[in-house]
Amino acid sequence: MIFEVKKVFLCPVPEDQKPITEYLLLTKNSFCVYPKKKVKKSSFFPNFFGFLVLFPFFSLQQKFKQSRFFYEENSWYQAEIWEKPFLVIKNDHLLNNQRIGEKLQKLCLLLLLTLFFSLHFL
Repeated sequence: MIFEVKKVFLCPVPEDQKPITEYLLLTKNSFCVYPKKKVKKSSFFPNFFGFLVLFPFFSLQQKFKQSRFFYEENSWYQAEIWEKPFLVIKNDHLLNNQRIGEKLQKLCLLLLLTLFFSLHFL
């Protein structure tokens, strides 16, 4: 579904600056796929690395929530604004609620558990 949306909705935003491309790169990254694992198997993971995984998902979630997207065509001096069409906004909200929100919930739960265990066993 995501790949079809990328093909259908052509926009002036460069491919490497689109939130959907950033999401696909995060899902391919083995370090960021870690929140998909079960909490029992991942409770030994250190808190520091959990925070490193948490920040890209929070920034990506904010990009998906916005109906306007700021991008740069040639250089950082030429900032442009692209207003997303309704279907792109709808798809972004769906992806945000079902995929990114779910991963953020699991990751926050994981961080709370590891923080609890690390403080408990000090």
